[in-house]
Amino acid sequence: MEFSFGDEVKDGPLTLGLHKKGSFYDIIHVNGCRIVHPDFRLILDTVRDYCADNQIPYYHKNSHEGVLRHLLVRRSESTGELLVAIVTSSQYEDVVMEEHLNKLSELLQKQSLEGTLTGFLHIINDSLGDVVKSDETHIIYGKDWFMETVLGLQFRITPFSFFQTNTKGAEVLYQRARDYVLTGAANANTPADTSADTFADKAAQTEDPGKTPSNALNNALSGKTVFDLYSGTGTIAQIIAPVAGHVIGVEIVEEAVEAARENAALNGLSNCDFIAGDVLKVIDEIEEKPDYIVLDPPRDGIHPKALKKIIDYGVPEIVYISCKPTSLARDLVVLQESGYRVERVSCVDLFCSTVHVETVVLLSHKKP
Repeated sequence: MEFSFGDEVKDGPLTLGLHKKGSFYDIIHVNGCRIVHPDFRLILDTVRDYCADNQIPYYHKNSHEGVLRHLLVRRSESTGELLVAIVTSSQYEDVVMEEHLNKLSELLQKQSLEGTLTGFLHIINDSLGDVVKSDETHIIYGKDWFMETVLGLQFRITPFSFFQTNTKGAEVLYQRARDYVLTGAANANTPADTSADTFADKAAQTEDPGKTPSNALNNALSGKTVFDLYSGTGTIAQIIAPVAGHVIGVEIVEEAVEAARENAALNGLSNCDFIAGDVLKVIDEIEEKPDYIVLDPPRDGIHPKALKKIIDYGVPEIVYISCKPTSLARDLVVLQESGYRVERVSCVDLFCSTVHVETVVLLSHKKP
């Protein structure tokens, strides 16, 4: 969770919380927020009260003066470990800032948390934009990572690692994506005259996200190469890897690729390779050709030129994961005009009581 320092009204008392809807400046204190774990609320109150009591000024976006900018809190669903990072400018003297950070660290460690504080970090950000980034990161207490478990695999999470905020919901999403790849592969290997019945039978086996796919489905990707394009930290690639021959992930963010490689090694997955670069350019450089493709692009969808190159592979099945229905709809039109048809669609509600939804689509290039 990312919180911002500021005030609820101009020149009002220090507040630590979320931006008021439609406002760039006003910050609302959210100690009553029910969508986060109670430990988040306790940490939020502790940090705000300390900073207010010690009159540490927040960073003003217009004048670019002040110290306090953001507070990041991350929690492992599987272990309860908590990682806290306070983001400031460098406008306080080092010795003054160090004294405050040490006192705040001691205060956080004394709180009666349900989980365990595994690390407290100080991130210095002197950029003019209102974005969380790190010019420098210092460990005040503990370590700068924690472990999360997803579908039996271990993932090392750092302050800036991309990882779904709803871990249990993410397990449903990733299980559904894997099952769609497996089901699609099984369908692609089915004789044309029985494909419809066989597809329905196999899909029924995998519709329950808590159900383990049958051996027949698990073997559908044996020896096959899967491209995971826009792979992020490689979560989907690593979930598919145990049942595939080779998985290649492509991601433009280098830090995410490094994390993917580290986690693959941690999980003992030697058949995963991750490449840093733009999908539009990188796929021209990969000699190996995919048997199946998984797409998980950013919110704006896939660049038209990249989508054309993906379509040109002519793989029998594509699984498309989207967090924005409008960009998904746009790309699905192109895919369908190129000979693919939508076989199955599933929506996963990772952000309950909001308008946001993750969508998983299985597309087939087989003719009816």
